Amino acid sequence: MSSKNKFPPTAEQQAALNAALEGHSLKLIALAGSGKTSTLVLIAHALCQQPNRYGSRKVGKYLAFNKDIAKEAKQKMPVGVHACTFHSLALSQCPAWMKNKLKGQAFHPKDFIAHYNLKDFSVRTFSSPAPGAPKKNGKTKVSGFFQKRIIDAGLDKYMSTAAKYPAERHIAEAVRELLPDVIEEDQKNIVLRLFPLAEILWNRYTNEFDELGIGNNHNVYLKYWANSEPIIDADFILFDEAQDADPIMLGVLLKQPSHVQVIYVGDPHQQIYSWRGAINVMQALPLPSYYLTQSFRFGDNLAKTCQPILDRLGEANTFRGLPDTETLVDGSNKLPKDIDAVLCRTNLGALECLLEYEKHGLKAQPQNINVKECLDMINNLHEFSLGRRPLKHPLLSSFKSYSELQQYCEDYPGDQAIVPFVKILEQYEYDIISSALTRCQLSKIDDFQSSDGNEFDLIVTTAHRSKGCEWDRVMVHGDFLDHFFDSGSSDKKRKSTTKEEYRLLYVTLTRARKKLYVARLDWLLKELGDINLTVKDGDADKSKDNQNSMGESA
Repeated sequence: MSSKNKFPPTAEQQAALNAALEGHSLKLIALAGSGKTSTLVLIAHALCQQPNRYGSRKVGKYLAFNKDIAKEAKQKMPVGVHACTFHSLALSQCPAWMKNKLKGQAFHPKDFIAHYNLKDFSVRTFSSPAPGAPKKNGKTKVSGFFQKRIIDAGLDKYMSTAAKYPAERHIAEAVRELLPDVIEEDQKNIVLRLFPLAEILWNRYTNEFDELGIGNNHNVYLKYWANSEPIIDADFILFDEAQDADPIMLGVLLKQPSHVQVIYVGDPHQQIYSWRGAINVMQALPLPSYYLTQSFRFGDNLAKTCQPILDRLGEANTFRGLPDTETLVDGSNKLPKDIDAVLCRTNLGALECLLEYEKHGLKAQPQNINVKECLDMINNLHEFSLGRRPLKHPLLSSFKSYSELQQYCEDYPGDQAIVPFVKILEQYEYDIISSALTRCQLSKIDDFQSSDGNEFDLIVTTAHRSKGCEWDRVMVHGDFLDHFFDSGSSDKKRKSTTKEEYRLLYVTLTRARKKLYVARLDWLLKELGDINLTVKDGDADKSKDNQNSMGESA
C-alpha cells in the first residue's frame, strides 16, 4: 500500500504523528469520524521506516477488539504491520488442545445442575426479590438455573480481570449485581456455596485432559493466554478501540518489554462494553494525549447535536463537523422512505423492528445477525410450543416441556441464546417470523457489503453492532427511550441513566453521513441541549446510492 495520503494531514494529525515518531507510548483520542484509521495508517508507515534496536526496520502489530475493524485495517496497513483482534492473536498462540475445546460442547445449565446436583434454596431479602426470582414469605428462591447464572457471571468477571486465579470476590460481585436485595449474610453464604463450583468449572475448562468443551466462550482461551504473560512480537503496537479494553487486555500490554511502543487509540465516549468488564483506558492511563476532534463523516450541525451528550460525558473539547457539509437531523414522526439503516438499542428491538417492517410490506435486512441460527431456534421453539420435542437443537433438547423452558427463561433471563426468541414467539405469529427470517436468509449481507438494492429496502441492526459502520441515511429506533424514561410514563419521567447509555446514544447518532432521523427521540435531544431539529413532512430523496458502506472505525 502506498503511504501517500489523499489529503495532507491536519494539524491535529501531524501533532500525533510527530509524537509517535519520538518512540514513546501515548494516547490518541479520536472522536467519531475524525480520520482515526487514516491517522493510524500514516503513523504505521512512518514507524515502519524507522530502525529498531537491532538495525532492521520496525515491525508493528495492530490490535482491535472487533474483527470487522481488524479486517478493514488489514487492507490498509503497510506490509510491516500485522492486523488482528486480541482474541485471534491469543488463539494463534494457544496449544492445540485448547483450540479443540472450542469445538467441544460446554455444559448446558440444565446438565450442569444435574451433574453437580444443585438444589433450589431460599435466602432472605430486604424487600422485593431480584427479577425472575419468585418471592415466598419474605424470601427469594434461588433456583438451580439461577445458581448457574451466578457462577457464569462470576467467571466472566474473573476472565475480564488481570487476576491469575478465580476468587470469591468475583462470585461476590456477581451475587451483589444479580441479587441486590438479599441480606448481606445470605449473600456471603451464596458465595461460599457457589465459589467451589466456579473454581471446578474453570479448572475443567483449562485442563488439557478434561473432555469438557468451552463452546462459544472465547474469553476462556483469551484468559488462558493472558495468564501465560505472553510477549507480543512487535516493535510497536497500535491498540485500536482501546476504550473497550478490559483489564486483561491492558494487563498484557503493560507487561510488554520497555522498548515496545504502545499507541492506545480510541474515543472514551464510545466505551459501550463496560457490562463485560471494559475499563476506559483512554481516561485511566497516565500517558501524553493527542486529540482528533474534527469529524469528516458529517456536517457541523450533527456535531452540534452530539455536543450536549459529550458535555454530559465530561468532554472538554468542541466536537466539529465539516463546515461546508449539511447533515439533516430530522425529528418528524412520519416514517421516511429513504432510510438505509435502522439502529436499535437491543437485539429484541432489532427483531421486533424487522417483523414490524415486514408487516408493512417493507423488506428489512438484519446486519451482523446470524439469520440461519435465528430461524433454526424459532422453528424448534415453535415445535416445542405445540407439544412436540425440539428436532435437534442442542440448547433445547434437555428441557422436558415448554413450560419448563418458560420457567428457565424467568430464572435465567441473561441467556441471550434462548430468551429473546421465546419473547418474540410470544409477541408475533410464527408464520410472520418464519417468513421474514427465511427471506432474510436468502438475501443475506456478508461483511458489510449490501446487495444491489433491489433485494431489501433497509438494514436493521443494533447500536452495539453498528459501531465502526456508517450510512448516508440512518433512523434511530424508539426502543432507546426505555433506557432514558420510564416506560408508559405520560409525563416522560426520567430514569437515572448511566453514562454508558449516553455513550451508546452518541455512537448511534454519529453513524449518519447525510440524514439522521431521530423520530421519538427528538424531545430527548432537545432536552439535552439547545438543538434545532428539522421536521420534514414531505418524502425525502429516494436514491439508494451507497446504501451501506464500511466507514472508518468508530
